[in-house]
Amino acid sequence: MLLALTMPFVVMAIDYNVANSSDQQEIEDALRILGWNYPFLLWTAFIAAGMGAGRVLSAGPHRAWILLVVGAAFSFVGYGIIGPIGNRVIASDSFVNEEAWSDAWIQSVMQDGPHSSGIGEALGSGGFALAAIGVCMLICATPMRWLLWPIRAAGSMPLTAYVSHIIIWAVWISVEGGRDPNLDEWTDFRELAPFWPMTVGVLIGCSSWAALAGKGPMEALLGALTSGRQLRRT
Repeated sequence: MLLALTMPFVVMAIDYNVANSSDQQEIEDALRILGWNYPFLLWTAFIAAGMGAGRVLSAGPHRAWILLVVGAAFSFVGYGIIGPIGNRVIASDSFVNEEAWSDAWIQSVMQDGPHSSGIGEALGSGGFALAAIGVCMLICATPMRWLLWPIRAAGSMPLTAYVSHIIIWAVWISVEGGRDPNLDEWTDFRELAPFWPMTVGVLIGCSSWAALAGKGPMEALLGALTSGRQLRRT
């Protein structure tokens, strides 16, 4: 919670300094290498939330109600209360090149736009994720769990699913960019509606792997590396 409330200010302060730097392109390239599209300073809040969810569920799947209620509350506060404050400031005509830490800039940090790294987005999307986990756990405690087997298969190998979709995304953008050099990798690529093809492809891929091999390849690799470290320590 504390990270979600404070790190958006740090992330946007860094973004502000980059935007006003004399070596802007060089710094942007460095931030891209660091994966700044997913600013780790803020995303540690999601890691902490995931660890907390694991602790809650370790007491039993019936505790999933806690994730559903808490997640829904966070999502409502983020998207319904805090986010709109920042959205209104950004949408106003007077919000142009506001200095960092000015009143308008501070209010803009509350926004909830996708990948905006705002407080509203952090609470809203994080809360939604917790609520979704709670719902899935409650459903999977019923006979309906067999109907959701493809989703369960993807959930058993989240690192593999995520890495796979990033690789597919990169290859797809490269291919389309080769066909059309003027294609914008963000706005134009989204118009190709990649969500459903990638989602269905990942579900099919994870289901096939789970049926034939079991543990996901990235999870197996991470497990082997972790076990190796533990063996060396002993």
